[in-house]
Amino acid sequence: MQLDTDTASPVVTVTGEVDVTSAPMLDRVLRDALHTSPRTVVIDMTGVSFLGSAGITVLAAAAQHSPELLRIVGSYPVSRPLEITGADVLFAMCDSLPAAMNQANALG
Repeated sequence: MQLDTDTASPVVTVTGEVDVTSAPMLDRVLRDALHTSPRTVVIDMTGVSFLGSAGITVLAAAAQHSPELLRIVGSYPVSRPLEITGADVLFAMCDSLPAAMNQANALG
């Protein structure tokens, strides 16, 4: 997991599997991203091959800061479990990283 703070909205890039062993790292990175109180945080999950319940829990906890805070870019292995659990309503789902960045920039 990688945090890029060189843009107006921090970008968290996540790859591989997000499960019970890697979810604590995602939690730490998201806390670091949220520490500066940004208007939005973009989470690029296009490289994620599996999103388990521990990862969904971390994302849901981060979304509690603000309903419009998180922009998630994810492929089927990410969007499907979020849709099935209903967690997809907690944040904005975006089709691509440029679309997420455009939305984040539009918010200011």
